[in-house]
Amino acid sequence: MGRERELEELMRCLDSVFEGKGTTVFVSGEAGSGKTRLVSEFLDVAKEKDVAVLSTWCLSDVAVPYLPFMEAFDAYFSSKSRGSEPIEVEESEVKAWLVGPKQTAKSERLQNLTPQAWQD
Repeated sequence: MGRERELEELMRCLDSVFEGKGTTVFVSGEAGSGKTRLVSEFLDVAKEKDVAVLSTWCLSDVAVPYLPFMEAFDAYFSSKSRGSEPIEVEESEVKAWLVGPKQTAKSERLQNLTPQAWQD
């Protein structure tokens, strides 16, 4: 596929996770440059190492904060709920983190700020 160097870099990042040094990796590139294939190969190797894999996608025209994370966590928790492990507390904690604090009068006022006010 011509992405051996990139795959090796991803593998180094995965190895560092097992050493307790997690990281975030962004894969970007032009359409058709092999991003999906690279990530698919990497995830196959990660699954072979018994790593839990959460995957999702992004939509460029949807303005929903954290949508990819919500989709990935929903899929993860729905698959775990079929097992015998109790996950209700863990799932509710993740959802609460994604949704954010409860709405208050102050937070509602902050949401009504103009884009210029947010930038300032």
